Amino acid sequence: MELIKLTESQILEYRKLYKQKFLNILFKEYPNLEHDIIDFNNLYRLELTNKSQMLYHYVCDLKIKAKCESCDNQITMFGANRNWSYNKYCSKLCTCKDSELLKRRGNSRKLLCIDSSGIQRGLIDSALLTDISNINKNDILEYIQGRSINDLKVHFIYKHPDWYNFIITKYSENFSEGIYKLINNIQYPPICKYCNDNLTFKSIENGYVTCKNIKCIQKNKRNTRNILLSESFDILSKEDTVLGVDKYINDVTSHSFHDYFLRTDIQLYNNIIYHTDFINRKPVKYNERLFILFKRLENVPKCKKCNTNICRFNTFDLGYSEFCSIQCSIKFIQEHSKEKTLRTLRTKNYSIWVDRMEGRTEKIISDFEYYIDTGIIKFKCSDCEHIYERYTNFSVRCPKCSKMSISKPEIDIVEFLKENTKFEIITNNRNIISPLELDIYIPEKNIAIEFDGLYWHNDNHIDKNYHINKTKLCEDAGIQLIHIFENEWKSSRDLICAMVLNKLGIYDRKIHARKCKIKEIDTKIKNEFLFHNHLQGEDKSKYKFGLYDEYDMLVSVMTFGNRKITGGKSEMELIRYSCRQGIVVIGGASKLFTHFIRNYNPEKIISYANKRYSNGNLYNKLGFKLLHISKPNYWYHNSKCPDKLFHRMNFQKHKLAKILGDKYDPNKTEEENMRISRYFKVYDCGNYVFEWNKPLT
Repeated sequence: MELIKLTESQILEYRKLYKQKFLNILFKEYPNLEHDIIDFNNLYRLELTNKSQMLYHYVCDLKIKAKCESCDNQITMFGANRNWSYNKYCSKLCTCKDSELLKRRGNSRKLLCIDSSGIQRGLIDSALLTDISNINKNDILEYIQGRSINDLKVHFIYKHPDWYNFIITKYSENFSEGIYKLINNIQYPPICKYCNDNLTFKSIENGYVTCKNIKCIQKNKRNTRNILLSESFDILSKEDTVLGVDKYINDVTSHSFHDYFLRTDIQLYNNIIYHTDFINRKPVKYNERLFILFKRLENVPKCKKCNTNICRFNTFDLGYSEFCSIQCSIKFIQEHSKEKTLRTLRTKNYSIWVDRMEGRTEKIISDFEYYIDTGIIKFKCSDCEHIYERYTNFSVRCPKCSKMSISKPEIDIVEFLKENTKFEIITNNRNIISPLELDIYIPEKNIAIEFDGLYWHNDNHIDKNYHINKTKLCEDAGIQLIHIFENEWKSSRDLICAMVLNKLGIYDRKIHARKCKIKEIDTKIKNEFLFHNHLQGEDKSKYKFGLYDEYDMLVSVMTFGNRKITGGKSEMELIRYSCRQGIVVIGGASKLFTHFIRNYNPEKIISYANKRYSNGNLYNKLGFKLLHISKPNYWYHNSKCPDKLFHRMNFQKHKLAKILGDKYDPNKTEEENMRISRYFKVYDCGNYVFEWNKPLT
């Protein structure tokens, strides 16, 4: 196929017409042109990447790279100054050797003269050697009149080098500053009257700028105000001052009040300050003074929440905010919302109380408004006439005449919550997940707590799905139910309390993970930390990582290990994650998990979350996906050891003969043998099973 040939003038027309898109247009009109220029580039081994540059070589039939006309070096710059061509020279040094080019560019280029050492300021140096003894500055001033000041430097160097030397020597090394001093008859640069530093020269038009030191700026504003107030002025009454302001207020934009009154009516300006001088805060915006005066305020309003700090001032149009800070605003809204919710809930509950107490010996003696305001109902026992108070849905049996039906651990948990939180606590409620009862319910957090005594919660008294069904009913009602087994409360009470407070968002200390450092820890440190801070205690993990805070205290631990699957390959498992009691590490789990992924590059990670006290939110944040929810697991309980649960793996059928002795019957199943020996199953709620997979690249 015949090669496409275009002239340079045609290309320039395309560039002029289509500008930056000219290449795309050319390649559309001449489909083979792009292949031709690439073949040309490859044929002569030009090794170019810019297609516009390839096109230039192709059109001009340049088979070698362009070279400098001065030093014969290769020119790398193409298309400089928006020209579709190479520069003639490879550098500024070679350009300055072209005398004809310097002439075309103007005399200012002659300031740069070349010798063996490179570029020097030849003409300037020669100008500084001229004699200035007979110079008359009036001649210079007369010459400057009517001329462009910006062109004086070059003009003086060529036409009057002695004048240039005179200004540089007598006034300033900065020529522009020297001209400014000459015109304004200044011998020395002015100084700041507050800090005595020399003021900075800006330009011939603007002269010297005021001192930029923030203290000097504040002093200048303060002194200007004091000077204005020290001047004698007629003191107007507050009403006359307001009327005077009213004349201008609609004609001036709010951000211009200060300058406008200062310019147009200095008497009114001073009276506004005079009548608002009771404001103790310094500095005070002028718009704020105007607002106080115009709205006839006697004092600056105080924060609606803390009632201590003054409110924030916004603008003249918006006035003051209701609060002193965003923090107070958020607290007020939260408290107001909480109070509104509580009053709505109490309004519904009061009618329930009235219906519930109908026909009972205990009588309600408190009125509706008292209950709405306090959440407390007063009762009077008909037998002993004892008056007592109860919160919503708490047992209303007389504490003198009747025994409490609530268990001692439940009472302990309620008392702990009352001491450490300010939330409303509802106990023994059968209305929320009717007909089942919630032992403890915190409505503000949508969290419920179920205390599971081992004797009454084994499968000899309840169905094996009792706990999981109760959890599902709570989930449907938007409530997270936490199950606390009796053995856990007695053995790990502090840890249970810390977990409950954590669920309620109450911590002793909050730490950001970005301020912590990661360390690989040994087994002893890991086991000790998990023993005191995780309900499941120690584990058998291979990889152990800890977060240390700025005081080098271990605040969080995450462990990983290999989990052997029967009949399959071992999988990596996230075994434990725990924070120190009373401390929350924001982003701690994410930081530790990301560190493990980066350093060990696993393909897949499996993990389990106990549904008795976890909702799986942590795993969702780490990028895990829920595979399924396992069936409830079980342990064995025996009344001879009321505070202990036995793991089912210890009672496999082949081990029962040794454990049960004469009571063991080989013809019966494991469960039948255990029941004969008065061992009953205690079921939990199962586990969430999560899986993380390495992202596809």
